[in-house]
Parts: sequence; C-alpha cells; structure tokens
Amino acid sequence: MIASTDRRNVPCDIQINPSAGSFPYNTAGSLQYLFALSGTTSWSITLINDGFGTNWVELPPYCQSGVGSQDIYARIQNNLTSSKRTVIVRVAYCNTYVDYTLTQGITRKINFNILTLGTDE
Repeated sequence: MIASTDRRNVPCDIQINPSAGSFPYNTAGSLQYLFALSGTTSWSITLINDGFGTNWVELPPYCQSGVGSQDIYARIQNNLTSSKRTVIVRVAYCNTYVDYTLTQGITRKINFNILTLGTDE
C-alpha cells in the first residue's frame, strides 16, 4: 500500500518592494506606507536600532506578523533632532530575513536676522 498526504509544500520566500524609503521630518505620527510584502509563508516584523533608537516608529498590530502578502505601514513621529535618522524594519521568515531601511530627514534650518529700526534723538 502506498501512503499519501494532502499536505502542500509551501515555498519559503518573501519579497518586499521597495527595500528602502525616505520620509520628511514632519510626519506627525501619521500612518505611512512603507512597502508591499509578497509571499505565501508566515512572517514577523521587528524594528532594529540603527543608532537612533526605535521609539519613533510604531508598527500597527496588523503589520507586526502575518501569513502571505500584506502592505506594511508605520506611524513615524516628527524628527526634532539635528540628524537624519534610520531604523531597520526586519521581516523574519523561515529562519532568514529581509531588511527595509527607513530614513527620516531633518527640518531645514532657518536663520533669522533681527533688525531694529528707530529714530535718532
């Protein structure tokens, strides 16, 4: 007798597009589209500190883990620092991972010149 199963072999592949993105300094914590995740396997996402912390980026619960294809979003706080900052958004699957680099710019520096006008007495 030959035994068989109906189990499918699910390919272990995840792709993200794009693999990096830049955002302005003034995102105000609004939900921003990061990337499209495509595949058929289960995945989970973590934020990796790239020297600027991770507390300025928040992934909604539905973007933290799943199975198959999904659009990934994040809430990005305003950048009030004087440096451009980055964080790595890591998608883990099947004992491997793929990274997305999120970069946020800085506000433009504005120089003010104060002139005082008056009359001589």
